[in-house]
Amino acid sequence: MKKQALLVGINNYSKMGSLNNLRFARQDAEAVSSALQSNYGFTEDEITLMTCEREGTLSPATPDNILNQLQSDQFSEPLDLFIFGFWGHGIWENNVRYLCPMSTLQNKLANTCLPLNDVVECISELPIHNACFILDCCQNIAGRGAVYMSEEEKDYLENLGRNIIFNNKKKAELNAPAVQKDDFERKVAILNSCRPGEIAYEWDEKKHGIFTAHLLEAMRKRLRTVTDWATHLSNVVSKTAARLGKSAQTPLYSLEGCIELPAVSDPIPTPLPSFNEDPEFEKETLIHAALKLVELFQESVRIHEKESVKEWFLHQKEQFMSVYAALEGGSITGQKAYSRLLELARNAGNWIKTNRNLLGGGRLVFVSYEWYSWKKFAEDKHLENISEALHS
Repeated sequence: MKKQALLVGINNYSKMGSLNNLRFARQDAEAVSSALQSNYGFTEDEITLMTCEREGTLSPATPDNILNQLQSDQFSEPLDLFIFGFWGHGIWENNVRYLCPMSTLQNKLANTCLPLNDVVECISELPIHNACFILDCCQNIAGRGAVYMSEEEKDYLENLGRNIIFNNKKKAELNAPAVQKDDFERKVAILNSCRPGEIAYEWDEKKHGIFTAHLLEAMRKRLRTVTDWATHLSNVVSKTAARLGKSAQTPLYSLEGCIELPAVSDPIPTPLPSFNEDPEFEKETLIHAALKLVELFQESVRIHEKESVKEWFLHQKEQFMSVYAALEGGSITGQKAYSRLLELARNAGNWIKTNRNLLGGGRLVFVSYEWYSWKKFAEDKHLENISEALHS
C-alpha cells in the first residue's frame, strides 16, 4: 500500500498573536507519527512532521509551508492512503473555519491563518484513493469561547468528506471526460475532535489532548478501519471530558466510505504507560499500583476456602510485595518495575484461567470492591494492560 502522512502539531504561538500556547499539541503529532510507524507500517520517509520546533522537522508550521508541502512532488504520485493531521488552535470567523499555524495573529486571521477550505482544495487535487483528516483543535468563535454555531456551519463540517469527493469527481470529469466512473471514486474520513462551538481539551495526566489520547489507544489496538477509530472515540471522548469536569467535547465525523488501514504482521507491542516526565511521579504511581495489587490478592486469600488456593494467592501477594519493596528501596527502575508487574499479572492470569475448577467455577476470583477499585486506578494511570493480563 502506497501511503503518506502530513502531521502538524503546534504548541508555541506568536507572542504578538494573543493566542495562548498549548502544552501537548506537538507531542500529539509526534505520538501519532510513532503510532503509525509501530502499528500501521508507515516508515519515517512516509511521514512529514511539521511543528513549532525547527529541529527534527522539515520546516516550521506556517500556512505557506503547509500548503507548499501539500503541493510538493512528494504527494504527486498516486497514493492508496493519505493522512492529514492537525493539532493546535482552531477558530471560526465569518463562516470560515481556520486552522491556526504558529504565526497566527488573532486580529488578522484571514492573513495569518490557514483556512480549512484551502487544505481541502489542495487535497482534492491530489491523486489519492483514501484520505483521512484528523483535526484535534477547537471549533469556537474567535474571542468568544465555546459558542454554538449555525446550522450552515454544522452542515459544512458534516458534509466535508462528501464535498471533497464531489470536487474531485468534477475536476476529473473536466480534465478527462472519457475516464470511467470507478477512477473517480475516493473514500474520505474527517475526524473532528469536537463539534462546532466546542473546545478540544488537553488531558494533563496523559500529556495529550483527550481526543488524541484515545485515538492512540485505538491505534495501539491496531483497529482495522478509520470507522473503527471513530467508533472507539465516540465511546470514550465525551465520557472522559465529563469525568475531568470539562464542558462538552463531542467528536464529529464525516465518513464517506470505509477506509481500511494498512495491515502489519508483527505482534502488537506492549505499550509502556505514559508516565509524567518527573521520575518521582513514575515512582509514586508504580508504588501505589504494587500496593493495590498486594491488597487485591490479600483479599482473595481471605475469601477462598481451599488451602492450596489460599497458598497460591498468598504467594502472589508476596511477589507483588517484593516489587513494592524494591520500588520503596530504590533498587529497581520504573520501567523494570512496570515490566515485572505485568509479568506477574500475566502469570497469575494464566494460572487463574487454567485452574477455574479449583476456584469453584463461576465464583469470584477477586473481591468485587477491590477488583473495581484496582480497575479504576489502572484506567486513571494508564495501566490497563495489567488488568487485562489478570483477566486473561
